[in-house]
Amino acid sequence: MSKSTQQDANVLLIGGNLICGTLVNRNLLSGIHVSAALLGCSPFSLACNQKRVVAGIQDSAVRVDLENDLNGYLCEHPADYLVVDLHYVCQPLIACGNDYYTKFSKLPTSAYGEGSRLIRLLELSAEEKKTLVEAFAETLLAHFPADRIALLNTHKSEYYVVGNRIRAQESSKLNRFVGECEGWFLEKIHCCEIDTLKFYFMEKKAAGIQYEDEAFVDLADNVKRFVRQMHVRRRPVFRFSLARYCRYYHNVYKNAFRAFLRVSNAVENLVFSSEPWFVKEMDAALQAAEKLLKNRYGEVAAAIDLDVPNAPLLQKIMYALDALNKEDFTNPAISYHVLFENRIAVRSLLQKTRTFVQEQLHGICPEQVTEVNYGYYFSLMQLHLTTNHTVCEKAIQTIERMQADPNVVIVPTMLDLWGSCVSRLNFQYDNVRHDYKIVYRSNLFQGLPIFLNGPAVKYDKGMFKPPITFDNKMVQLQLDSALCNLLNGSGAKWIVMDFYTLTARTIHDYQGKLYCDNQGTFTKRLRAGSVTLHKRFSNSEILLELDKLSDYLRARYGDHVIIIKHKRTEHYIDFQDHIFPFDAAERADNVERNRLNQLYTDYFAKKSGCYYIDIIDQFLADEMNLLYLKSMHYEDAFYESVQKLIRYITTEEPEQRHFTRYDFLTRVHRIARLNAGNPHNPIVQALFHEYWLDEALLKMDPKLVLDNASVFAKLYDEPFQSAEQAIAGFRCPGCSAAIVALSQQLTQSPTIG
Repeated sequence: MSKSTQQDANVLLIGGNLICGTLVNRNLLSGIHVSAALLGCSPFSLACNQKRVVAGIQDSAVRVDLENDLNGYLCEHPADYLVVDLHYVCQPLIACGNDYYTKFSKLPTSAYGEGSRLIRLLELSAEEKKTLVEAFAETLLAHFPADRIALLNTHKSEYYVVGNRIRAQESSKLNRFVGECEGWFLEKIHCCEIDTLKFYFMEKKAAGIQYEDEAFVDLADNVKRFVRQMHVRRRPVFRFSLARYCRYYHNVYKNAFRAFLRVSNAVENLVFSSEPWFVKEMDAALQAAEKLLKNRYGEVAAAIDLDVPNAPLLQKIMYALDALNKEDFTNPAISYHVLFENRIAVRSLLQKTRTFVQEQLHGICPEQVTEVNYGYYFSLMQLHLTTNHTVCEKAIQTIERMQADPNVVIVPTMLDLWGSCVSRLNFQYDNVRHDYKIVYRSNLFQGLPIFLNGPAVKYDKGMFKPPITFDNKMVQLQLDSALCNLLNGSGAKWIVMDFYTLTARTIHDYQGKLYCDNQGTFTKRLRAGSVTLHKRFSNSEILLELDKLSDYLRARYGDHVIIIKHKRTEHYIDFQDHIFPFDAAERADNVERNRLNQLYTDYFAKKSGCYYIDIIDQFLADEMNLLYLKSMHYEDAFYESVQKLIRYITTEEPEQRHFTRYDFLTRVHRIARLNAGNPHNPIVQALFHEYWLDEALLKMDPKLVLDNASVFAKLYDEPFQSAEQAIAGFRCPGCSAAIVALSQQLTQSPTIG
């Protein structure tokens, strides 16, 4: 078939609304002729061929499904090419006799015939499913040769995105099920396979979970290639990878990018090691380099067209990466410093530098060498490795530049962490923004902080062969009674804690040893029982254990203990900034847990005399959290505020111990944000009720508040005892509009806080 004839060819689509349907609905297949689309039917249902007549059905897909007439539909809609997906093998089924029908939401079960019933897919054996898939494939083969059929693979991504946030999700079960069906289909029809969905995230939008927009564009491009050229791409479009990397970069799950950025590819590994501003700035040069030999840094550097914008800089970077790949650390011809000046974090070099620090430098721990400051320590390593004058001179220049850079912390404060995501996320927010002012050494994530003095228990350590997951390692430390040993040897001066585990649902008992298992995989193998602490032990027994914990921590850390209060919130902000309640069952369960958590945290803070960050009552859970929505995963502002307080405490070691207020500028921004999304909402008003200024700002236009946030934050900073005093005492030429607006609000409600 000639090229012009191929462009005029008719294409038939059969599949799910999410994949094939979206290609049509978004008009992404313009340029080829889609003659018909049969969408929304389960392949299991379409495989049934005991034809019958059902009167009065207008919808084409429903009619074909209920009449078991796929063959008739294919005869009525001849085409040159067929594009199919098996996404709807997951669709619920109705069984009626020996036939299966797709469960359409608009039809009652009685519409499918006498004796029909809804069945679960698990009720079908593997052999039954295989037989149905093969029957479906045979019907298609009767109308299309195999080389004119393309299968769009369905893939539920391990990660999905909300806004610009990446979240983890369970995907293996669905992928295994659909993949098995696709395997049977391909065994029967050795057709073209379009498998690019696996390189994209799914995305949560107001309409539900879909794939990223680029995923559909990529699929459509491959469908066009199949029709026009009988050829498809096996990788995502590189420019999509660049744009999406920048869009979703600030996340805990950086490994999610491995789906579409190959670390074995020189150009893509450079992107993976860089920050968004660099990728955006170097976009043209990176796209030019991507078309070259990609697997060797030196070859890309030598071949790149220097007339492309920023190509000379990219060439220097590629030569530096080539040298590092060969462990050539002291080559006078290489400009290593370009890596550090452009904040490119070469993971292998970071590890080499940490090893050098551990072996050669005293008083610095490997964790204090970060993606931001590792160039400083690499330059020290160069001075240690060589006497070459040129190399040493460049190393000293790098050291001096990094010492003078206000964005680089040469020796971050190091602390231990004992708690949950309530504590841990403070530092992950710090790290994804590349601040690295504080790093943690030992991470006792979800380790139970009481009943520490019991003996270790015996268990089969051979059950868990390396590599052991972090969560399983934490369980082993608890069973081995080794948590305190880990802290004793950490070298950190400070510890940050929270008591989430004291009221968690993940506490277990094995041979009398209580421990917390975040993931539960270890516990299933041990067949350990579940425990609720406050039901097993009286409060007096738990408080006695907290006495022992306090004594240990004071002996180990002195006054350098910080505890963060948490609670399970009743409401959350969605990704459009609207406030919603958690379900009634969760709220009811959280009431008792919150009461106990406050009892234990307040008691420990008073007993130990530690620093106590007590601001959580002023925040909500947030669907845009770095991890996922839970009643103890909070707004960004909570973690940012806790970060600032921890930095202040560890730097100044103040006399103040109890902290109940946070940054006033953050407070003003939150008033504007929450008010804009939830005007006159009593929940918002309850969060801001400490001061007369709260009440005034809540009544003002959110945009006006946001535009003058720094002015209003200064009003909080001043010790004004009344609204009148604030207006009289705060005059500035650039703030007249804000002050006048505030004055008008206060005359309507002159409440003094």
